[in-house]
Amino acid sequence: MEDKLQVNNKEELQAIIDAYPTRLRRGLVAITTNTVDVEDEETFEKGKTLLSEQYIVAVGDLVKDLQPGDKVDVNVDAMFTVKRYANNSDETFVEFNAKTKEVNGYELAIVDERIIEQIYK
Repeated sequence: MEDKLQVNNKEELQAIIDAYPTRLRRGLVAITTNTVDVEDEETFEKGKTLLSEQYIVAVGDLVKDLQPGDKVDVNVDAMFTVKRYANNSDETFVEFNAKTKEVNGYELAIVDERIIEQIYK
């Protein structure tokens, strides 16, 4: 994942919610894509991984129990797909399979509401 801005406080979140340019349809939700730096213990390669804890920015018209500003846990694994290279079937790579939208410098993911596992009170 590229280096994008992280949502660190309620004021930043509210600014993104206010600036979100479209209305989502059906059971879609727009969530933040906050990440954390990680290091592979075997190869010592550094990278970023998506946190399971994210914020709702926008909800589709069929979403009933989520609203912008909610802090949620998402199934991060559902947002990625393992694929094989076409020229070498033994090697695989991981692909981010959610649509993304940039708002005010923040990258948001557009996902199905079913990947939301819990809502914080």
